[in-house]
Amino acid sequence: MTYGWNNTFSHSANKAAKAFLLLALSYLLIGLLFGVLGGMQYILPAFLKDRLSFQKTRPLHVYLVISWIFTAAQAGIYYYLPTVSKRPIYWQKGIWLHFFLQCINSLIIIAGFFAGYFGGREYLEFPPLLGGFILLSWIPFSINFFATLKPNYKTAPVYVWMWSTGILFFFITLSESYLWLFDFFRNNMIRDITVQWKALGSMVGSWNMLVYGTGIYVMEQVSGNEKAARSPLSFFFYFLGLTNLMFNWGHHTYIVPAAPWV
Repeated sequence: MTYGWNNTFSHSANKAAKAFLLLALSYLLIGLLFGVLGGMQYILPAFLKDRLSFQKTRPLHVYLVISWIFTAAQAGIYYYLPTVSKRPIYWQKGIWLHFFLQCINSLIIIAGFFAGYFGGREYLEFPPLLGGFILLSWIPFSINFFATLKPNYKTAPVYVWMWSTGILFFFITLSESYLWLFDFFRNNMIRDITVQWKALGSMVGSWNMLVYGTGIYVMEQVSGNEKAARSPLSFFFYFLGLTNLMFNWGHHTYIVPAAPWV
């Protein structure tokens, strides 16, 4: 399969992609608002304490800004997928199913935070059932990605590898982040913290893969140089990012009990 720039099939996904982009921008703007409020409350603890305390504004900010990142990446993938694959989106209604599931789940999460209804862990402070709905909303997205693109990984450019990896590891890491529901993890504080922060660190890597893949695809089209996305250097950095995703976990390792060499 040849991957390249072609507008023939792009129009069918434009409307849905723009809806996801609008949703992503809404997440960003509202998340910034709560971030500013949270920053003011950090300095002035009494500010809005009785109506909207820091304990509510912080998780609202975190959830919304995280959602902005992966929703914007999804918007880009939906927009470019018909062009990359040179075929229409496999399941058109699935895009809107994904959109409405995500909107409904977000409204429930935000309303729950306002009402002081929590029940999760850091970054995922909402009740675990809603995390299951996030996974459910990603199923139409993953079906459309793989069924539309039908990637041949022997010849695929690096951004296809990045998108595929990001989707796969989002399912793995979000599921892993809820292992604390089982007594084996919940009843051991060190095990609980270690697995939770490992999962969240890797989850950041999963949506970064979606962002990086989209960025590289755009750069390829702007430059007109298709060789760049297939070069050994590009794949070196892909595997470097993959290693970081699976084993590094960034600053999250600082609070995890581990051997000094780690």
